[in-house]
Amino acid sequence: MLLDDAAPDDRQLHRSLVSQTVAAGEGLLLECEDTTSLGPLGLTPQSIEAKLDFLRITFDQWHTELKPARQEAILREVFGGDT
Repeated sequence: MLLDDAAPDDRQLHRSLVSQTVAAGEGLLLECEDTTSLGPLGLTPQSIEAKLDFLRITFDQWHTELKPARQEAILREVFGGDT
């Protein structure tokens, strides 16, 4: 994905794998009613949520187009004031 000349198939595979990983994480959250079962894995629901947030950001960075209005809103949120 870091190569400028990544093949379309590589981009599609990346898109698919990130999507599947997010779905699996969401499923894990649904299945872990007893959060102590995550203990041996060194996980908490909060750590899974954080990783899912990271994966969603990664997906957006690689596979969605950032529209100027959204870019301005992000910059305003991060840096405050006018951009």
